[in-house]
Amino acid sequence: MKRLEIALGVGAAGAVIAILWDPFIGAFLHRERYRDEIRTLDQSLQPGMTKDQVRQVMDSGRYPNLRFDRGPDELWSAEAPLEFGAGNWMLLIGFHGEQVSMMRVRTADGIHDHPAEAPPDRVRSVTPAPPGPMQ
Repeated sequence: MKRLEIALGVGAAGAVIAILWDPFIGAFLHRERYRDEIRTLDQSLQPGMTKDQVRQVMDSGRYPNLRFDRGPDELWSAEAPLEFGAGNWMLLIGFHGEQVSMMRVRTADGIHDHPAEAPPDRVRSVTPAPPGPMQ
């Protein structure tokens, strides 16, 4: 009877470790893969692209580990799986009207801090349209 209790305890502990392994330890072990997906997505997008063009890139299937958020209208994001300590990268994509106006990589924990290994921020200067003819 004692052996059965030990075997059940070891089995239960193994199941808990297996369940916790993937979201926490797995994310840490695959961090570079996830960050490479963010880098590749960043390189695939350009300031001036339309929302439809960005949507096509996101839906291409090339980024299976990223989670996309397409709203509100002026700010979309692509986020890597959660890392312990909220160090996972996210690509913020800002729009001015229908066109990409900025792309910035940040961490979930530091929306204002640019990770050292991340691609540089890209911001498109948006010139307001000249005023129309006066009537």
